[in-house]
Amino acid sequence: MLNYPAMPVKLTLLSAGYCNGQENHTLRNGRRVSRRYPALFALLQHPTEGYILFETGYARRFYDVTRYFPNRLYNLITPVTITEEETAVSKLSALGIQPQQIRYVIVSHFHADHVAGTKDFPNARFICSETACIFARNTRGLRALSAAYIPELLPDDFFDRTEILSPASARYRYDEFWVEQYDLFGDGLLRMVPLPGHARGQMGVLVQTAEREIFLAADVCWHSVSFRSMTLPPRTSGLIMDSWSDFVNSLTKVHHYHLTHLDTLIVPTHCQEIANFYNHTY
Repeated sequence: MLNYPAMPVKLTLLSAGYCNGQENHTLRNGRRVSRRYPALFALLQHPTEGYILFETGYARRFYDVTRYFPNRLYNLITPVTITEEETAVSKLSALGIQPQQIRYVIVSHFHADHVAGTKDFPNARFICSETACIFARNTRGLRALSAAYIPELLPDDFFDRTEILSPASARYRYDEFWVEQYDLFGDGLLRMVPLPGHARGQMGVLVQTAEREIFLAADVCWHSVSFRSMTLPPRTSGLIMDSWSDFVNSLTKVHHYHLTHLDTLIVPTHCQEIANFYNHTY
């Protein structure tokens, strides 16, 4: 059992745009209807480390980098809607937070809907897994596009500003549930856990707030019903994943975590059900 400090993290759930997709493509036995899949991000205020973002959602520059083929295929397959007012940088400005105040951006994985806003935060350092970083640094062209990764969305100095999570890291540790767990600042408030499968090196973060624990679970699934009842997407969706077997394994872990931590709010990035919690600060 972790002993948390007296001052926990403040967390606000927000969204930056959305894409459209078929429900039956993301949920087994889902309806053949088009649904909105919001691009959620979270503002974290750590008691000593300041403002941190988990993801950035979409940004208007996504349209610029997908204007021509082959990148245009991305927007054709999953049509994106994002206005300037809906971007992460605009949402933060409305809260009185300037982009220069963001000290860290946690990147769960490198899909465009998670990193499109990274250029808006010039002072931020980026946190990601070693596996995801190696993939992003070394992947270009059609191979990148097939993995929903568009390198042009990243700042030119992205990798110079990146802090990599690896088994050799000093604050890497183990516990009774997650075989691997990385305590970001050594205080138990932000604990990164691997969730591979959907994308190479994907990670989620367990956040301790004053109100409750919140598990920002990235794209471990697209619907909350998936981790609650272990409902998988159709097997064909595995064609666009990094590893179907790893995806199933990660979702199974989150399912069991849910069953043993019923007070924890588990937040899949694109679940419309989570929209009820947007703009709420924990």
